[in-house]
Amino acid sequence: MDNDTAGPLYTEAFAYDIALQFFSPEEVCEAHDVAWDHYTRLKEFPLFQKSVSEHIQTIKSKGVTLQMKAMMTAEEMLPELFRVFRDPETPPQTKSMIAKQVGDWAQLGGKPEGESAPVAMLTFVLPELEQKQVVVEETQVLEMPALEMSDG
Repeated sequence: MDNDTAGPLYTEAFAYDIALQFFSPEEVCEAHDVAWDHYTRLKEFPLFQKSVSEHIQTIKSKGVTLQMKAMMTAEEMLPELFRVFRDPETPPQTKSMIAKQVGDWAQLGGKPEGESAPVAMLTFVLPELEQKQVVVEETQVLEMPALEMSDG
């Protein structure tokens, strides 16, 4: 898989995933079907080092790792928040806080640069509150799987 004049071959996607440092190098190699001995040769190759370094700078400047970790954390918490939100014993103020937090998380992706995204509005009707509705506006419509709602 080596090219004598250019050095070991790699894809920019592989270099980006290494730079992201979100997964171990072993996991990235496995995901990209790259042999470990090939990766150890790549680490010594100046062009690969430069590519990874440039990706690291881009990732840091755009806050990519923070956004990804925040999104993964939020996603892991959603089932528990949904359970608490649907629990009839949950105080209305707590439900309101959950609705606001989920709305805030929905905006983690932000609005793509130069694009105007459609607006979606989520309305949670909480009759227990003096304020009868909590409205969360979103600037980007995200595809989400349908949730099965039950009263029990």
